[in-house]
Amino acid sequence: MGAALVAFIALVLSPNCSPAKSAPPAFSAERVQSAEIFQSLLLKGQVVMHSRYYPLLRHIRQRLLRAPDIRASMNKYGYTFNYVIVRDPHPNAFASPGGIIFVTDSLLKMLHNNAELYGVLAHETSHVILSHSIKSQREATLLGAVSIAAMMFEKTQTLQLATGLLGAYTFLNFDRQQELAADHEGTKILSEVGVNPWGLSWALDTLRAKTGGLGFESYLSDHPSYRERQAKITALIDDSARMKNANPSEPRSSGLRTTYPGTTFLVMFPPGSN
Repeated sequence: MGAALVAFIALVLSPNCSPAKSAPPAFSAERVQSAEIFQSLLLKGQVVMHSRYYPLLRHIRQRLLRAPDIRASMNKYGYTFNYVIVRDPHPNAFASPGGIIFVTDSLLKMLHNNAELYGVLAHETSHVILSHSIKSQREATLLGAVSIAAMMFEKTQTLQLATGLLGAYTFLNFDRQQELAADHEGTKILSEVGVNPWGLSWALDTLRAKTGGLGFESYLSDHPSYRERQAKITALIDDSARMKNANPSEPRSSGLRTTYPGTTFLVMFPPGSN
């Protein structure tokens, strides 16, 4: 484990790490959970330390941080976003509570163009700024230990067919309304930062065609279908004066553009940084 990553984990886990003194204690706990998930994946050897995709992820990160809702959430809670690649044969992406977004290497190899990746990351980032992890964890707590154990077992069996990353973290599983809300917010964010708002819908098309429905948070029975999600995105774009003129025709390409300058090693940004 590199010294920089050890320092990052220590910083996030520190009880005095929050640069925003007014940040609610609850979100400090969310950052601790993010760091613990990151550390767990790191110790299992699933974190990709070197990848040609990291300059692209940092480029996307800087652009998404221009969105007003993301900036407001970061300023309110004193955290930032990090995008980390993990090894897994199943295409997926998931948001941890404190702002670390994990993307599988198989998803990066599958997507057709940058707009699709923007859509996926805008969706996952929206889960964080909409506090979905906090709400999911509170609901899980209300279920009681027995119900949680049963739910974890059931979902772990399902996840064996989709991804082995999330079985121990029930609070990362979002329900139907949360998924649709993240789609809505993510599509709006894409438009605000000058990215084609159809990007998320294109990503859903790619995932449905390549995986048959598994992947990108589609492995739970209480999730909306890809078709329902795309219908909601289409309605949002058509009803928006700002977005309705966006080109719905996907620009097919051979894959993600990876020619952005910068180091190909994982760089973690501490809480509160831009």
